[in-house]
Amino acid sequence: MKRRFNYTGRNKLTMDKIKISLNDSDKGKKSINAKIDLSDSKYPEDARVFLDAYHKTERKRFDFGTVSEIKVPYDLTIDELAFTDNLMFRIVIVDESSKNGLIVAHADRIRTDDNLDKKPILPVSFENLNYQAWKIEFKGDSNGPILCINNQIPNIEYIVKNDPMFFIYIFHTVVKEIFLHMIFVDVVEDLEDPSTDWHADWIDFAKKLLPNEALPKSLNHHDENEFDKETVLNWIDKIIEEFCNSKLNEWQEFKSKLENK
Repeated sequence: MKRRFNYTGRNKLTMDKIKISLNDSDKGKKSINAKIDLSDSKYPEDARVFLDAYHKTERKRFDFGTVSEIKVPYDLTIDELAFTDNLMFRIVIVDESSKNGLIVAHADRIRTDDNLDKKPILPVSFENLNYQAWKIEFKGDSNGPILCINNQIPNIEYIVKNDPMFFIYIFHTVVKEIFLHMIFVDVVEDLEDPSTDWHADWIDFAKKLLPNEALPKSLNHHDENEFDKETVLNWIDKIIEEFCNSKLNEWQEFKSKLENK
């Protein structure tokens, strides 16, 4: 029988009681470290404590014992989850004394300690895209971009992270598509003070690549006398050019691979 949880009347756990970090082993396996301190809590002593690692619809649950006796699981690996760099975590404390477990406390959208101040401007998601290798979807936070990659391609996670050929063939196109979408689809009209967080993140990215390049003055599409499409497209092309210039190591590895074939 499928277990049901009652979410009524739950309390929020304070974040100072929770510490989570990621581990990378020399064998390529990924796991987590987790410390949950409930010594000062007033929750039922025999309530169960669960930690969920999740991304979108994927989830792996870890059983941490009870409130009175926290037991860190022996196996904290997360390799079976598609893309561990984007993981969030939640903790739920469940009183199982009733027929349907009652969630008495929870904490959600927890990031690892080493990622508290790191917010990727381009999250990656591995999905079944049938016969399409990759695509950009604007469905992240504030409808920001997500790079979706076909998880049916053998060893694709390793390829994305380590193969310079993937980088050379794909990433400059991805960056260009994002800027084109931002300006011509979302119609951002003020590059100096964008109202959307992900727009601001990508404009900061452009400023770092082109610190001495002035931003296009006007993006007002409704005024043909102010909006200069050619200037905007040239600005985007410069961003892509400088982005590629900043990846000299990947370019050299790419050339070396071709020369050694």
